Amino acid sequence: RAGGEKLHKGWGQGVFSQAYQMLRQQREEEMRTSQLKREAATLKLTFTKLSGGVVEMTADGRNVTQQTMMVLRKEYQGEEIAFKCDVRAELVSGCGDTERTHSCTHELTLDKDQEKQWKQLGQDP
Repeated sequence: RAGGEKLHKGWGQGVFSQAYQMLRQQREEEMRTSQLKREAATLKLTFTKLSGGVVEMTADGRNVTQQTMMVLRKEYQGEEIAFKCDVRAELVSGCGDTERTHSCTHELTLDKDQEKQWKQLGQDP
């Protein structure tokens, strides 16, 4: 009987130690995920052609600052937009109490002869 009690005692310590480690790892993972969400942003662009057709694109960014590079989601990389259209941009950053949304609408005219172009949309108040 004394040997059985020792076996149970040692077994219990091992199980509780493993459970504590698993709980600690789970908490750390939740904190990492929460931090990534706070530092993330999603940019949604909606292009409305003069004919009324609509093209939507979404891009994601991390560690958001004034000039954060946004990565266009793969499903939108083949999209094309008209050289003249209205564009609505909506940027959502953070999560929960720190979530902020910024948006603007702008008439966009692109140069037909230039493949890649940079256009400023909106401005700080």
